Amino acid sequence: MTRGLSLKWQAVLIALGALLLSHVVAIAVYTHDRDDVMATAAIQDVAERMASYIAISADLAPDTRRHMLQRVAGRVMSVSFDAPLDPEACRTAYPQKGAVDHILSAAVPAGIAWTSCVAKPAAPARRLAQSALPFVGEQRLLIAFRFPDQNVTLDGVVRDDPPFLLDSAVLYILLVGLIASGAAYWLILRATRPLSRFGEHAAEVGRNLDSPPLTEDGPGEVRSAARAFNRMHAQLKRFIHGRTGMLAAISHDLRTPIARLRLRTEMLPDTPDRAKLLATLEEMEEMANAVLVFVRGATPPEAQRTIELGSLIDSICSDLADAGMPVAFLDGQREIRYSCRPPSMRRAVTNLIDNAVKYGGSAEVRLRQSPRQITIEVLDRGPGLAPDQIDQVVLPFYRGEASRNRETGGYGLGLSIAASIVNAHGGELIIRNREGGGLSVSLDLPL
Repeated sequence: MTRGLSLKWQAVLIALGALLLSHVVAIAVYTHDRDDVMATAAIQDVAERMASYIAISADLAPDTRRHMLQRVAGRVMSVSFDAPLDPEACRTAYPQKGAVDHILSAAVPAGIAWTSCVAKPAAPARRLAQSALPFVGEQRLLIAFRFPDQNVTLDGVVRDDPPFLLDSAVLYILLVGLIASGAAYWLILRATRPLSRFGEHAAEVGRNLDSPPLTEDGPGEVRSAARAFNRMHAQLKRFIHGRTGMLAAISHDLRTPIARLRLRTEMLPDTPDRAKLLATLEEMEEMANAVLVFVRGATPPEAQRTIELGSLIDSICSDLADAGMPVAFLDGQREIRYSCRPPSMRRAVTNLIDNAVKYGGSAEVRLRQSPRQITIEVLDRGPGLAPDQIDQVVLPFYRGEASRNRETGGYGLGLSIAASIVNAHGGELIIRNREGGGLSVSLDLPL
């Protein structure tokens, strides 16, 4: 039931549900006990009044007794003469019968017999609490007295007026729920705010490895998790910077011996072996340069600024089309402003278009925006990829084309560089095979 809800709202619902359940049970128990006590007291009060009227009228003549009881009893109860109790609407066994019999035995003169019962009144109007709680309401106490010369039945209404709490049980529970939910939300918000910052910082680390450490505050468990996360962040940063720096240093330092070898090779006689050596050295130099480009793409030094993303992509497609490449920027949402590192974004889009032209023969570019993200999609009609290759083509130096010929496949760094750049912007590179053949490569950038 709580699937999909955040921890904050799950905790609020659990706390609120437990509190409301405890109040409902407490009200039910309280009202049940109160009903027993109040019903007994009310019936005893009515029984005492009836007994006192009968005691006063015991020695009177039947007509006088009739006149006196009609005038006195008519204000608080009804009186009838020579009318037996209705067994259909009357319960002669009720919880307070013992107390009523005790009162009548003590107050009614000897020689007068009685029979008592309790019946529900046919009153249409009932309060909200009386409708919602069946043990709250009114009762009628009927006592039939048998005089030697007359039968008298007194019918008194036993009122059980609920207190304010019971009359307003629904309102009370709503008020308690409102106050409790507000307090629970505030307390849980304070407790879970560090967790929210935890998630935001984890996402920021994914975009920028050099982001500042997470603030270590909040409950003890959250502080402990934050310390562990900061240690992991520091270790990850040292590891990646160390590996990246080592890779950059090796690629940079290789350029010097490659240049020396090229110089010496060019001094050799013009033979087929000399041409092969120069080609190999050129390939090595291009590979070193590609590694340096990849390293710079993984750690872009440029500052972010807001640009017209559609204009950037349009200029890329126009430049490549002018160079003779079959590239088209399809109609779509072009006036989209986005904060990014423009040189890195240009490099990522260019790499995707290069790959599409190289493997698919042509490239189509689309730009669209949704409420949560911006998508740059590059489409081709090439052979596509096998399902097991889709997750691997973004790895450095992995090439979907089987040969190692740089003219047909490069060095396998184009998609890796694009993935690194989009990850640095907090986005994701997604590769899909198209229906009818070809590949769709999307840069999903969060807003």
